[in-house]
Amino acid sequence: MPGSTTYQRQIEKLVHRKGDVETVLVMSSLLEKTLKERWRAEGRGLGQMARNLQGQLGRGLEDDLRRFAGLRNKAAHEAESFRLYNRQQTIHRVAIIYARLQEAPKKPWWTILQQIGAALFGN
Repeated sequence: MPGSTTYQRQIEKLVHRKGDVETVLVMSSLLEKTLKERWRAEGRGLGQMARNLQGQLGRGLEDDLRRFAGLRNKAAHEAESFRLYNRQQTIHRVAIIYARLQEAPKKPWWTILQQIGAALFGN
């Protein structure tokens, strides 16, 4: 995916010299911030935010977010025994998710109609 390599480098800098748990939590925070600010997601955590945007992100991206939310929960709740089996692959996958989240949010058709109506009729 174009751009994901750049994001991967940025994420690698963010998590450099961090343990596995902290790495996952930092990446989760990055995704949560993007979902809140760019997509206006609501919820307490990655899983709730992904569910809040159900149907807007596309099935593949929703699945990827839910899968990473599960990994994040495992890291948070099993911190003493948690290990990333393939750190680079995990960072790469998060970079792809992050790159896809940078694309413009898809607005529902009714929102587009409201905007057109407001522009035409001044409401």
